Amino acid sequence: MSHHREITSKDGFTYTKDGDGAPGIVRLALPGQGEFKIALTTTDNETNKVTETYSLVVSDPIAIIKQSPDK
Repeated sequence: MSHHREITSKDGFTYTKDGDGAPGIVRLALPGQGEFKIALTTTDNETNKVTETYSLVVSDPIAIIKQSPDK
């Protein structure tokens, strides 16, 4: 079995990685905020392919944590 990963953004960011065996965890510093498309394709020993595609949106936290009462 082999796999191909591809992460892209509208801003032109591209990351690709190929490997053998089951895909593992990818730790990657993204260039900033925005929407990223993630595609993972696996190919078995008979050259059958399966592709899954995901969207990842990176943004500033929307929650503000405040102490109450104010100090």
